[in-house]
Amino acid sequence: MDILIAPKDDVEIRRLRISNPFEEVRELAFASHADLALVPEAEWYRHPAFARIFIEADGQGGDNVLSFKRRPRDSDAPGIAVAQRLITSGAPDILPNRDVSRRRTRGRWGSYRHFPRFNRSLTEIETYPLDAAAALGKAIQLPPQSEIEIAVVTAVASAPQEALELLRRYST
Repeated sequence: MDILIAPKDDVEIRRLRISNPFEEVRELAFASHADLALVPEAEWYRHPAFARIFIEADGQGGDNVLSFKRRPRDSDAPGIAVAQRLITSGAPDILPNRDVSRRRTRGRWGSYRHFPRFNRSLTEIETYPLDAAAALGKAIQLPPQSEIEIAVVTAVASAPQEALELLRRYST
């Protein structure tokens, strides 16, 4: 796994390369999960649950994209937004999944052992999740003697449109 940080932009790329040396198709389930707060670190430590409440989610960037912004407490507060995209190359992907609720994907007291739980019937992204999380997943069929790359690209900006533009630039 490679973790790359863009030198000029607030972008992180986590890239994983998987190979199938066998003679049969392998079916893989891949998931990425990030708990979101979008507040200064001191606020997070003071009250973690409260820090995650005022986040607005959007799924308009495509099947494998989620964006979030912090609802400001007042009109003078600086904006902050994050967008995340899951990319696969080298193999056809099926059943993209995404969700913005930590409770649905991990459960209230859930751990990573029982993760992820995607609701296949979820067609719309909840705008104001109580406990925001960026959860992206895919079922992947890996052909024999092949290799794929999976990347999770995360961008932070002052507005969702800027974060989505950074995703577009760094997703090639």
